[in-house]
Amino acid sequence: MIKLIDRFNFIALYFLLFPVLSLSHHSMAEFDRTVVSEIEGLVSKISWRNPHILFEIEEKREDSSTITWIVEGGAISAQRRRGFTGDEISIGDRVLVAGNPSTARDNYIQVSHMLIQDQQLELLLGASSEPRWSNTFIGDDRSLAIDVGYSENPGIDSSLSRENIFKVWSQAVRAWFFQDTSQNLTDSAIIAASNFDNILDNPLLECVPPGMPSLMGNPYPMQFFQAGGNIEIIFEEFDAKRIIVMGENILDAEDIPYSHTGYSIGEWQDSTLVVKTDRIDWPYLNRVGVPQSTNVKITEYFNATDDVLHYKLVVDEPISLLEPFVWEAHWVNLPGETVEPYQCVAEDTA
Repeated sequence: MIKLIDRFNFIALYFLLFPVLSLSHHSMAEFDRTVVSEIEGLVSKISWRNPHILFEIEEKREDSSTITWIVEGGAISAQRRRGFTGDEISIGDRVLVAGNPSTARDNYIQVSHMLIQDQQLELLLGASSEPRWSNTFIGDDRSLAIDVGYSENPGIDSSLSRENIFKVWSQAVRAWFFQDTSQNLTDSAIIAASNFDNILDNPLLECVPPGMPSLMGNPYPMQFFQAGGNIEIIFEEFDAKRIIVMGENILDAEDIPYSHTGYSIGEWQDSTLVVKTDRIDWPYLNRVGVPQSTNVKITEYFNATDDVLHYKLVVDEPISLLEPFVWEAHWVNLPGETVEPYQCVAEDTA
């Protein structure tokens, strides 16, 4: 039988890390963060794929009937960073699952913890670093939470170098695009976001790669390359790619068609790569329905030491924002980390 448990400590931590707009029509989040549900049953199906891993759990009720739960976890890359390969759990395993129930789909849960009962092994499959039931667990990703940030004066750090940027970087901070920006939104943007349906209106569920600027908030590895005098960034998320045009390759922006990632022009200022992007036609400023017009302009600053890439994002969007949005973040270079194929499979939103 399903148990609904008030977890006030969990809620406080969640909203500290992931503040969201409290708007209606499940526009900001499909899952109810005020409730943690537990289900127990047998694993009947495993779908280890992007954008989310999925399990089907068969739960037997007290009246001997069976109900099928869909249990959603994060993307494969996120699980890989926690140490999972997909081989830890098998069809037929009896499991205990905890997570947040959907407010839009019946019998649908976003998992945080899964206990394989025969082994008493707990899997931390969501945004949690503490076990719920067992002292034997895997999946703690706290090692990425290091305290660094963007350097306003990169010239004073002799370890910064232009060449350091050309490697694989893994994000070590929480993404910005689910955060509460309501204090900085115009009235029209608030209304538009309140009408955003995270299932029916979300292009990412159809495996459409996100545009700028939300692409730069993704939690997956990315890699920088030198390419014909330009800089190319490839992203694991949705197998996306950006080109930063440099030097003699720069063309008149008026000759460039609009695109989801826009037209990015870069220049080196000492050891800092400064990138200005416009010509963007992606409809959303973030991933929770705040609209974005083609008037948006973005400025980015990158500077890298041997193992940390510092980042600053400035978004000027006069239609939706009362003032420019600024986000400072960093990525880390992890030994052995690679950009893997994303191979997204469109979700069934029916």
